[in-house]
Amino acid sequence: MNSINNTQAPDFYEIYDYYTRPFYQTITGKILIGLCILGALGVLVYVIISRRKKKKQEPWEWATEQLLRIKLDSCKSKDDYKKFYFSLSSIIKKYLNKRFTWPTEDKTDDELIRLLEEKKFETISLDMIKKISEDALSVKFANEDALKTQAENDLKATLQVITQTTPQPETKSKKKSKKT
Repeated sequence: MNSINNTQAPDFYEIYDYYTRPFYQTITGKILIGLCILGALGVLVYVIISRRKKKKQEPWEWATEQLLRIKLDSCKSKDDYKKFYFSLSSIIKKYLNKRFTWPTEDKTDDELIRLLEEKKFETISLDMIKKISEDALSVKFANEDALKTQAENDLKATLQVITQTTPQPETKSKKKSKKT
């Protein structure tokens, strides 16, 4: 009976000529897999560090960039001008919130004007914001037609408000006068 078992159930090595281990189980395979994992982690760390090192934008830089992204050429209908004025007023409110840390983002245009008056905001800039707000209200809610020149002027006025509220670096003469 013993001899029957040997002929009926041959050993594993007798069926196949050679037994090879899969590549990932060899020492060389394990080393290469480890190096690939380390390389992927290195790239991930590099990407995270390079993103953190990016210079944080100042509020006026952010607002100017957002305003320059707005394309008036694409405004052809009332809905396009409505979107333009909604984004314009949103950028103004976010800018004032970032620049002065005033709670302006959740305000309506009228509430924004009242808040700026309470905070004794610069008169010229306040007048410009009032004009932009009036134009925006008429286009956004009264369904009035917006003129392209009016929209361009409002965009320029918004840029002017931002440049007027940008802090100016102190010159050497001002620093000397403060010391004395």
